[in-house]
Amino acid sequence: PRQAYSCHMPSGELKLRAALEEPPQSLEGLLHCEQRWAVASAGVRIPVTIAHRRGIAIDKSAPLLVMCYGAYGACLDTDFRPEWAALMLRGWVVAFAHVRGGGELGPRWHAAGRLLSKPASARDLRCAVESLHEWGYSQPERTAAAADSAGGLALGGLLNAAPELLGAALLRSAFLDPYTPMVDAALPLTAEDYEEWGDPATDEAVMQCMLAYSPYHNLSDRPYPPTLYCVGQNDRRVPCTQSLRFIARLRHRTAQRELSAMPQLIHVRENGGHMPDGGRYRRLEQLALEYAFLTKAVGLENTTGHPLRAKRTRSRISAR
Repeated sequence: PRQAYSCHMPSGELKLRAALEEPPQSLEGLLHCEQRWAVASAGVRIPVTIAHRRGIAIDKSAPLLVMCYGAYGACLDTDFRPEWAALMLRGWVVAFAHVRGGGELGPRWHAAGRLLSKPASARDLRCAVESLHEWGYSQPERTAAAADSAGGLALGGLLNAAPELLGAALLRSAFLDPYTPMVDAALPLTAEDYEEWGDPATDEAVMQCMLAYSPYHNLSDRPYPPTLYCVGQNDRRVPCTQSLRFIARLRHRTAQRELSAMPQLIHVRENGGHMPDGGRYRRLEQLALEYAFLTKAVGLENTTGHPLRAKRTRSRISAR
């Protein structure tokens, strides 16, 4: 587990300031991690990292959480985190889909998921989820997917193309409408992002491609899984209005009778921007909220016998 120290520079003395609580027993030998390859169209092999508790039945009965990003050539973080271990010890399978657009396989992998090739990210995520089901790790009703920021393009694309593959979704500060900000050159990040997404205001091919993969512009009429959107009121990178407009359009296109079966929830942090607003306890409160939602959405009973609950904070939760 990560630890924080203060350093007395003249002497070099380190003093432990904060440490994550040690698990009640050593995790050595309890968890299993492996990498498998999902094969997409044209034989493209997509790396998928899978971690779970040793000894669980690979019979499609386990709950599954799939995470993705796939943008800016960044590698999806797969190092040890206590919150992921907590899920695995309770029977969850945690998987990381390293879709095109990320940097896991080098610059070519990034190039294969940017500009006019951006739709490949959502296709890769779909292929990874379908492969995880075929391999026996879970089934759609017990599968959740999570994405942050630009990863929302891949997950949003999957929700539009095949919502039946998921039982729940978690979108944090999600980038769901690339077209609207990219045609406004006055925004602070627009010019910087031309290299990643292209300039739809001057390039017709980029505009047509972007409108074809933008989650906001391609909502379907099929039922969507329950989804939790976590946003920051003061987010300047991806304004919270992106998620708000996405939910509003989704509700408008969905029959009223179906809304109760596919709740779309938004959690607005009044303090903080694109990243979580800091503080170990606020981070744990956010995790508790997310895990309570995921547990409820995929139909699980709490395996510890204690109710999952998030301490109420100065945040607003809007249902429906």
